[in-house]
Amino acid sequence: MRRFSFCGALALWCAREVAGVQPHAVPVHPPWPLDRIGQPTNHQMDFCSIDLHALNASAVKEALAGKDVSVAVNLGIIGQSIINFAHYNTSTGLLTGYLVEVMDEMARIGGFSWRQSFALVNMTSAQYDDGTRSDLAVWATQNYDIWLDWVTPTVDRLEKGVNHLLPFMDTSYHLLVRPHFDNPSLLEVMFSFLSPLDYGVWLALLVIAMVTAKAYQFFESGQDDFKDEEVKNQEFTHSMYLTLGIFTGVTGFSPGTKAGKFLNFSCAFLVLLVVSAYTANLASLLVVSASVDIPIQSLEEAALKGIPVCTAFNPAPFAHMHNVHWRRHAEDRETYDGVRDGSCEVGIVRHFMWKAAQHEKHINTDCRLYMMEGSLITERSGLTTRLDSIEKRFCIDRAVQ
Repeated sequence: MRRFSFCGALALWCAREVAGVQPHAVPVHPPWPLDRIGQPTNHQMDFCSIDLHALNASAVKEALAGKDVSVAVNLGIIGQSIINFAHYNTSTGLLTGYLVEVMDEMARIGGFSWRQSFALVNMTSAQYDDGTRSDLAVWATQNYDIWLDWVTPTVDRLEKGVNHLLPFMDTSYHLLVRPHFDNPSLLEVMFSFLSPLDYGVWLALLVIAMVTAKAYQFFESGQDDFKDEEVKNQEFTHSMYLTLGIFTGVTGFSPGTKAGKFLNFSCAFLVLLVVSAYTANLASLLVVSASVDIPIQSLEEAALKGIPVCTAFNPAPFAHMHNVHWRRHAEDRETYDGVRDGSCEVGIVRHFMWKAAQHEKHINTDCRLYMMEGSLITERSGLTTRLDSIEKRFCIDRAVQ
């Protein structure tokens, strides 16, 4: 059985956009004249003639084959400036966009057509703020079989009869920040070889080396390591040289007494432990990278610090947070620009929009913008139809699965 993967379609579209390849454009018939929004129309297919009880599983999947399904296409979808969801070229008569391709794939699998039976709606993002987005979804699904816009399931929309067809877009809210990078100083780079061990450990090793050198001088005075005339007047200095030489392998002790041999063994064992600990982290710590500081870790922190939060979305889902200072933008691009240039320390973005926008050079110029992993609110969105038509909901759902 063939199965359509919406996530696969999204990945395919994003790959095309990143590679600079435009989605394919299919010539269509001119759209229907759009009736006044809010006025009743009659563009729905007659699903009442489909007897679900008389159809087996395979027949249900082909119940829409050869039929025309009416679609209302929103050209003013939120995020249209970032992602081409739906675009109609009046001069060429071409209808293109990501959701248009999703609809084409649904029609191909279900065997139905829709490009001869669609109407265009242009509801801009600014008009969503007054609550008309839900009203528009209700109106569209009452008068057309499918509403071509990404709509998030809510209790209010469900109560108004709006049914969601397999929500496939991750529209979760995330924080967008610009981490601060502090480049290391020249002094830090020069002494990076000391990083594997703490400065207190280095000081302790120096003290141990001095004590060991003095003990070796005491035990071995007059022995082979101290017989030369040049050494007799500076025995401690020579003993210190021998002690430090053990760490690098340049030289070592040549004890003649039992006490000196025991000290040599103890010192060699200590060197073994220290060198093992030092070399274990040496490779990673020799490369001194810039320290990263994320200014805001949560929305609650931004509220406590009085930092404005930039967003192009209606902050109604965060109404329970009364202390958040919102800075509204008309488009997502303004939020991205604000966080990038520092006029906004933190922004709120939708997951799927940022995943598409982060590859754009003019948006994420220096690749410094970062979307926090944990979502503030988890949501998934998709196309919608009418809930109260059991036949329609069942046939469309099954036809595209």
